[in-house]
Amino acid sequence: MKVLGVGPALCLIVAVAFLSDVSVEFLMRYTECGPSKSYSYAGIMRESFGRLGSVGLQVCVVITNMGCLIVYLIIIEH
Repeated sequence: MKVLGVGPALCLIVAVAFLSDVSVEFLMRYTECGPSKSYSYAGIMRESFGRLGSVGLQVCVVITNMGCLIVYLIIIEH
């Protein structure tokens, strides 16, 4: 991101956020149409991969959020 500059980096972040939101929206929309009764991403993972998949998803979400917070603190400090 440092090489791109502020404008393109911000555009890239917004694009990735938008694509992530759209992919989860599609996943949730088409899951409700099928035999699944889950209304959360963790529930879909539990049905697809069992309890281990649901726990794995939650661990990945926590690690991602912790990483974002650490990067935020690094940026604020400098």
